[in-house]
Amino acid sequence: MTFPRFASDCLRFSPIGILLGWAGMRLGGGGGDEPLWTISHLIWLPAYAALALGYIGVHSLIRAERGAERLLAGFGVVLAAAGGLAVCAQMVIDLLVGLSTADRAGMSERFDEVQAVPGVEAAVYGVGPSLLFVGMLILTLHAAARRRLPAYAAVLVVTAVAVSGLEQAVEVPLRLMMAAAVILLWFAARPIADRLREPAGTAA
Repeated sequence: MTFPRFASDCLRFSPIGILLGWAGMRLGGGGGDEPLWTISHLIWLPAYAALALGYIGVHSLIRAERGAERLLAGFGVVLAAAGGLAVCAQMVIDLLVGLSTADRAGMSERFDEVQAVPGVEAAVYGVGPSLLFVGMLILTLHAAARRRLPAYAAVLVVTAVAVSGLEQAVEVPLRLMMAAAVILLWFAARPIADRLREPAGTAA
């Protein structure tokens, strides 16, 4: 299997996994209590890794010809990879905290200890994860500008990222804006995944 085909499969899987994790955390009746905390994060870990890998695969569609274009496409890959690693690190930390504590009070205390380590909060919980979404925007918009992706796919990704960013500023019950953003990514995944499965040189 080539990497673009693998990336295509990742794009199809990742929104489903992220939605399942969201449902476990927000609709389980306990606000993410165990065992749903651990189950949801075990689903999220591969799902977010797949999201990053899927959008890194969009680089293969761009086929940049000029130096500046290659630099921009490469920058998008670096950002998506760094952001994906940050999100996965967050999932691992959350899993370990959940497994090593007995209740919410213990989790809160352990999270305070982890985030007190210099650089961890910004790299794993703040700036780091946002790099994934910036990389997704760069790669998707670049591919759409070169007519390697349909424009509506890029619009869906931009809207999903905007909704996800707005969620940080507006408190909505059950984090429904997160679910809305993931559903938008789910709709965007099909045309992008289909293009990734086309033989090189046929996308237009």
